[in-house]
Amino acid sequence: MKQLICIFVMLTTLSACAVFPTTRTYFKPMNANNDSELAKSQSCGYHKAKYDGLKKTVGDTDISIFPHLVKGENLSAVLFLETTNFGTEVDVDDVYIIVNGSNKALIPSLVSSVSRRPNAEGDKEMIWYKLEFNIVVDEIDTLRLDYRIQPEKRVEFEFKKTEQSDIYYASINC
Repeated sequence: MKQLICIFVMLTTLSACAVFPTTRTYFKPMNANNDSELAKSQSCGYHKAKYDGLKKTVGDTDISIFPHLVKGENLSAVLFLETTNFGTEVDVDDVYIIVNGSNKALIPSLVSSVSRRPNAEGDKEMIWYKLEFNIVVDEIDTLRLDYRIQPEKRVEFEFKKTEQSDIYYASINC
C-alpha cells in the first residue's frame, strides 16, 4: 500500500497535476429551448460541472453568461461579448434577472467593464463585464437572466442551483 501511495505521489508530482474529489454548488445552465451552447468559464477545474455558463449567437455577436455562486454573498456574473460592433457598451438597463420564477425583475446594482480587446484576427472586440445584483445567492434556486442586445431583441439564459459531486483537477498547464 505504501508503494502504491508513493507511486501516486511521484506521478502527480511529475505530471504537475493535482486531482481530488469534491462537491460543487453552482448555477447549472439549463438549455430548455436548445438555443444555447454550454460554455466553460475555465479550462481546468471541475470535471462533471465544467459547463457553468451559456453562450448564444445573435447576428455577429456571441453572448456568454457565467453566474457565480459563493454562499452568503450577493449574486454576481460575468457577461462576455464577442462582437463586430466595436465600442459596444452595456449598462444596468440592458440586463435584468428573474429569480425563482417570480414576476419581479431585478436590475444589477453595478455593471462594470473588466476588460476589452480585439480578438486574435482583429475582426471582433471581446468585452468582459462584471454584473452585481442585490440578492444573496442563498435565496436563489432558479435564475433567468435577460440581456437586451438590440432595442427590440432580448436573449434569455436560465440556470438552476445544483450541488454536484465531482473531481477537481489543476495543472501548471492551465
